[in-house]
Amino acid sequence: MCIRDRYTGADIAAVCKKAGRYALREDLHAKNVRQKHFLQAIEETGPSVTPDTMKYYQAIRGELRKRKSKEIESPYYI
Repeated sequence: MCIRDRYTGADIAAVCKKAGRYALREDLHAKNVRQKHFLQAIEETGPSVTPDTMKYYQAIRGELRKRKSKEIESPYYI
């Protein structure tokens, strides 16, 4: 699974902060956050978007596209 599949922007921000803390725990004067810190943070920070939520997003995406195309064909302001 790719991190962007079910992680929101807030989830990714949390992973980044947690990875930074892991780097600092390892070395209080750390200047870099390494891949191992990110992998550890990802492992402990689950995605907030569930498979059911993704199904819902996919369903409304189609509906929103239909509405948008109807608006383009016949704008409400004309």
